[in-house]
Amino acid sequence: MLSVGGGTLERPGAEFAGVAVLLVIGRLAYGVTLSGSAFLGVLLTTLVGSVAFSCLAYALSMAIGSVDSVTPTVQAISLPLYFISGVFIPNVDLPPWLQDVAKAFPVEHLANGLHHAFDPAVHGTAVPWTDIAVLAAWAAAGLAVALRRFTWSPSTATT
Repeated sequence: MLSVGGGTLERPGAEFAGVAVLLVIGRLAYGVTLSGSAFLGVLLTTLVGSVAFSCLAYALSMAIGSVDSVTPTVQAISLPLYFISGVFIPNVDLPPWLQDVAKAFPVEHLANGLHHAFDPAVHGTAVPWTDIAVLAAWAAAGLAVALRRFTWSPSTATT
């Protein structure tokens, strides 16, 4: 972790190390295979997803009042999105209106992109271009907000 202004930032590339470790564990412990051509799908989805969620984190950071409220705020946003986006449970079991809500957010597109790469029925590079495009759009939106609102200086608002 890098310490910056009293906070911390992940080291660049840490997400790729995490993915590599998970791929090795998946292979050794569970026999999960990933074709060489599908590796590009995992790599590209991980890269664009990491950029998108990093931009969104910087954009959201200005709305969080204190260090103590970071974890509850992030969990209040991310956990429901994980449930409706097919991360914890298949989202086909959810009502159609909730599936539509999930499609509006980036979590489902990150999960779909990674699921797509591991699908044995997929041939070729397994790059989920639609999901990549949605993640890139969220990255652009997060970056636009972050560039406008983010500052390294602590806010003067009382917590």
